[in-house]
Amino acid sequence: NAKSNYPTPWESSTMFNNDNLKVLWVPSYWSKSASHMQPIDVGVAFATAGNFQCFSGCAYNANTLKGFYGAIDPLLNTVSPSFQGMVLKFAPGDYNYLCTRNNNFSNRSQKGQLMVKA
Repeated sequence: NAKSNYPTPWESSTMFNNDNLKVLWVPSYWSKSASHMQPIDVGVAFATAGNFQCFSGCAYNANTLKGFYGAIDPLLNTVSPSFQGMVLKFAPGDYNYLCTRNNNFSNRSQKGQLMVKA
């Protein structure tokens, strides 16, 4: 929801699902290639600023809680301020997103909408 200051639960999200997303590139030092990245891997990588590079099946994953920058705290203070990211291709549609890093959920929100046209 574009007006909400809270993230959409993963189960309700449309941005990172099989029908809408194709991973074209990931950093070369990641242990999982772009062609093997699943939508949940992409979601985990973005939600943790790259501290976890996938949900499971790679060196730094959310299942084992072993992160690239070590243990993670709820405010992301232990991760790098920069995230190399990945190159993604989205299906046409409108996708809402927000940044929780500097969001106090009332008067300071950082939200955006990605509009992909055919």
